[in-house]
Amino acid sequence: MNNTVLQNNMNVMKTDPDSDNETQPIFSHSKDPFGDIECPVLAMLPAINSENKEQSWNSVAIKEELRDGLITEEHEMCLKSLPTFVLSSAAEEEEENDLAAFISSLSDEDCVEESDEDGEMSVHRVRWTDTHMSNSDISDIQDSDISFSGGDDDDTYHSDDAAPDFTELTSEQDVPVTHIFNYMEIPGPKHVPPPGSEPILYFYLFFNESLWNMLVQETNRYADQFLAAHQYLSQGSRIRQWHEVTVTEMKAFVAVLLEMGITRRPSIMSYWTTNSRCIPWFGKMFSRNRFQLILKFLNVTNNSDLFPPSHKNYNPCAKFQPLVDHANKLFHQYYTPHEHLSIGAAFVGTNTQHHKCRIKMWMLCDSVVPYCLAFYCYPGTKTREVKENIQKHGLGYVVVNDLLNVGGYLMKGFHVVLDSFFTSFQLAHYLYKKCTFLTGSLKRNRRHVPQELRENFDVGHIKYYRSKEILLAGYREKESQRYPMLFLSTNSVIENIKVTWTKNGQERVTMRPHIVQQYNNYVDSTVKSDMAVTYLYEKRAMKHWKKVVFGIFSHMVMNAYIIYKENTPRKKMTQQQFISSIIEAIENEWMLERNWNELATSVQAYTSLPAEGFGIRRLAGRKERVCVVCSRKNGGPVHRSRTICIRCEKGLHGLCMSQHKCRMMSV
Repeated sequence: MNNTVLQNNMNVMKTDPDSDNETQPIFSHSKDPFGDIECPVLAMLPAINSENKEQSWNSVAIKEELRDGLITEEHEMCLKSLPTFVLSSAAEEEEENDLAAFISSLSDEDCVEESDEDGEMSVHRVRWTDTHMSNSDISDIQDSDISFSGGDDDDTYHSDDAAPDFTELTSEQDVPVTHIFNYMEIPGPKHVPPPGSEPILYFYLFFNESLWNMLVQETNRYADQFLAAHQYLSQGSRIRQWHEVTVTEMKAFVAVLLEMGITRRPSIMSYWTTNSRCIPWFGKMFSRNRFQLILKFLNVTNNSDLFPPSHKNYNPCAKFQPLVDHANKLFHQYYTPHEHLSIGAAFVGTNTQHHKCRIKMWMLCDSVVPYCLAFYCYPGTKTREVKENIQKHGLGYVVVNDLLNVGGYLMKGFHVVLDSFFTSFQLAHYLYKKCTFLTGSLKRNRRHVPQELRENFDVGHIKYYRSKEILLAGYREKESQRYPMLFLSTNSVIENIKVTWTKNGQERVTMRPHIVQQYNNYVDSTVKSDMAVTYLYEKRAMKHWKKVVFGIFSHMVMNAYIIYKENTPRKKMTQQQFISSIIEAIENEWMLERNWNELATSVQAYTSLPAEGFGIRRLAGRKERVCVVCSRKNGGPVHRSRTICIRCEKGLHGLCMSQHKCRMMSV
């Protein structure tokens, strides 16, 4: 039935000979009043009069069941007993004159029998085909009436389509699918500084002004909240020395974190050690107490806006979610990925996946370069919304869908390579409808996997199965594998390639499916990205959400380095040289501000002293004396000065005047 006939025939006329009412139309438009789906079956339902309500089936219930594609045996008996209707049309006369003939015309391919949980009612799920509906009608139903069921079980098949009908094929029998979409993007950096720019400019692409303002604002806010809640601190508490952090000081704090990622030490205290292994640079940037105070109060969100763990809206990822959103927004703004993408897990804060305090994050990465495109932090099933979404679609489906939607990577012809945790027939159908290819390994216990691929077969044997755009391959490479490895792809062909490898000094040649080689080339990009970054290494005394923050910082620096490499035509720095250049640029900015503040403090202290001649004077010639303030401090080196205090005549720098306690002051 085409669209013209459907629209002209929606004025259904009642012709029940037992009724005294005049002929009346049921619908005056082509759309179902209970939904937006155009369906000819809904137009064939009778108008229920008040006299025969008790004897007739509830039309509303039938309409909703038909709209959802469900026809029970009881409904079928009722529909067959309904009076006959005539559909009049100006274009052509409808061949089917009654609803019973329409139902009986449904073939076995259109209905799939299933049973409900109680096993008492047989349910027919109708799949509309072009025999009964036009292409536009089918697309309307598929786009707007998709339904999923089940949880995140490996043996559960979530799909709005019928079960795939696989056929075993060989390379000669296979007919490759012609895709109507393809990858058309131009990969590489975009909206970046001119070629030849300094590394600090690439660093500020991701660490922009809005991020610094957020860090400074939330850190100072949290410090004020803490001090207000702890008014009775001990006199020796270093928290009493807190003063608000500035943007430049926050930059210096991040620079120290980056240096800690290069210079590894077992704890934060060890960076400010006073023994022979001390590193003066850290003391030059911050005092130990000041650094630990900033680390303690570092925050990226307002704590008063967070829900407690006992609340139904509690989100364990809310402490660092603003930083995740900031990073995801900028990652795709400055880089267009290559055709192949991959998704993998990264465990932040621990070195093992089995640590009880691990924080699991999924990353979407470019498979050609280790550029991180998006983060997805798993909040667990404590939040109701996430729990319902996972129960409806499955965890792997939710993760892939969210990551691809973050950067708008659907509908662009990208090719996603996944491991067996994510790969499913439902996800393959969904991504293909969104003009996105999928290649991944597949678990044997997934529903609708052909029985021949579940069983074992000889080493080196390869089997292929195809169902429309989906290609399945089973391959057993070596004897130690008990069962064959399964791979799924929506953009691959049946082709075996020769692979040469060496074992015990002997070269060996084996045949491997093209889909397996494609999978191996692109699946581990998330691991490469996670290994390429440098983290602040600290085992103790740090909250795990802060380790997530530092991990995101590291990936932001890594992305800046990748953009720098691809945008710099001349000789490129190594990653360590790139990070060291950033640290040096921030150090110069911080030292300038810090020295200016100390000079202003010294001048203020000098002008506030009594006018009895307190100050400094320059020694004659090239004479020098040891400064009594900054020399041999905490076992440090000796600093000499050409100026002395005019009262005690001790060596004294002009910047050290505010800290000098002159012995002559008491005289």
